[in-house]
Amino acid sequence: MSNAGTRPDAHGDPAVRSEREPRSVVVLGSTGSIGTQALDVIARNRDRFRVTALAAGGGRPQVLAKQVAEFGPEVVAVADPAAVPAVREALGGRPVKILAGPDGVAEAAAWPCDVVLNGVTGALGLASTLAALRAGRMLALANKESLIIGGPLVKRLARPGQLVPLASGPRSQRVVIARPRSFDEVQDIAEHLKNRRPLILNLEDTDKETAQRILNFLSGTIYALNGEMYRIANGVVFFAPQNVETVVDRPDFLSRD
Repeated sequence: MSNAGTRPDAHGDPAVRSEREPRSVVVLGSTGSIGTQALDVIARNRDRFRVTALAAGGGRPQVLAKQVAEFGPEVVAVADPAAVPAVREALGGRPVKILAGPDGVAEAAAWPCDVVLNGVTGALGLASTLAALRAGRMLALANKESLIIGGPLVKRLARPGQLVPLASGPRSQRVVIARPRSFDEVQDIAEHLKNRRPLILNLEDTDKETAQRILNFLSGTIYALNGEMYRIANGVVFFAPQNVETVVDRPDFLSRD
């Protein structure tokens, strides 16, 4: 593990670093709940952190491409090789190295950096955990399967202070239900989405013109936040911020590119 005044160089060895230089971070599972929350923190503290690598499953190529555009990593790993063409297209020719498959995610986990955040779900995260530890990276571990499946091996590999388990147990999620009567309420409603709260918008009692204005405004808000929008009944719409995973039988898809 590197000390406060050092970081691994391209070969993983400590090199002298300015105290003012941001700490480099690899985010695994960047399009999932843990990854997006971590990137939110990094975005608010750019003087302290920078992203050197991202890894994701590949199921949300547009979200991943926007993360690449915003944080400028050196490398992107896509766990599903079949998703690589969609990711490459979403990147639009942006110059970034793309690694494919589970081995690619493990390679990203060992990428030169100060800290690896492993938010990859399921058993796939174990290989990334082992790769990061073997490379000598400090590991913030939010993948509980790594400890359940490979606990003894993980503990043998980890040096004192190298592994930091992150609490990832279930937490209650506040769902906001809004029944606006006028457009004046839309700013307050949008704040819930900006604070990553899922929202059920009921426009049944709102006049048609006002309802459309509210829907247009919140559609733009959820799009800017990389979230999703579903019609669940006539006049009732569900907004899911990026940190909320939604599973539905047959969504009437409204606003995802």
